[in-house]
Amino acid sequence: MTTRRGVVVAGGLALGVMVAAAAPAHAAGATLVVDQVVAAADPLVVSGTCAAGSQTAVVTVRQEGDTLASASVDLRADLSYRAALDISKAASGEAVAEVACMAYGTATPLGTDSAAFYAVAGDQMPYEVPVRVTPSRVALGGTITVSAQCRPGTVDATVLVGNTAADEAFAEAPANPAPDGSLTVQVVMAKDPDNRGGLAPVAGGGTVVVFCGDMDAEEGAGPVGIGLARFTITPAAVVQGAAPSGASGSSGSAQELATTGSDAAPMTALAAGLVLAGAGAHTLRRRLTRG
Repeated sequence: MTTRRGVVVAGGLALGVMVAAAAPAHAAGATLVVDQVVAAADPLVVSGTCAAGSQTAVVTVRQEGDTLASASVDLRADLSYRAALDISKAASGEAVAEVACMAYGTATPLGTDSAAFYAVAGDQMPYEVPVRVTPSRVALGGTITVSAQCRPGTVDATVLVGNTAADEAFAEAPANPAPDGSLTVQVVMAKDPDNRGGLAPVAGGGTVVVFCGDMDAEEGAGPVGIGLARFTITPAAVVQGAAPSGASGSSGSAQELATTGSDAAPMTALAAGLVLAGAGAHTLRRRLTRG
């Protein structure tokens, strides 16, 4: 991944909070795979397979009823396909890629499939923010220190802390980065008194999301950043310990941010939603700070 695409957290993160159909239901005879968040300035790369007897895959990309791009590609010997489509005309918002597997001289597809993704237009694609949490294990009632590196000159930042399995943060801490973009915030593992109606921390996995930029800014206001790190919350009776050998509380690499599988829990999905900066982050922020 390039640096710009590397922060496309949703290359693998669950985006259920923003794209309801992100996990496609495969129709018989065809599969289609696409990243869940794509910069409109970059080609949309799709891939998949077709049913026996198919010779070509016709891929179409639509947004709000308009066709953004279409391409027909011959299948490989193993009936797989891969195509790159120009979606530069896309606006920020949900779009759908569709594939129809065809045999030459026929009008009826041998298989179809579709998948939703989120297009991010213009300069709204966020950049990656390195985040570190210390200690990596903290007891309920204890304090963690969150360190992050926004771009130099960033004025506003927000640190959200929650249990990984929750869909709301139990603490929100505004931050004013230093002129070089660095910030350090301490957060107590207790219910945030300003987050009325929100959650309280519980023992288990914890997630920190750092958002660099104004979360209430209008679309196109400028580049924003997103970073994510995980840590562990232990019961109050357990003494805080050092991180296990080889463990790390830091995050910020595109590889970790793009992790898929069972770790893609609600708080992580919420982080992926925040990556859509100018296209809905302020709505998610209000959701996190109800009351």
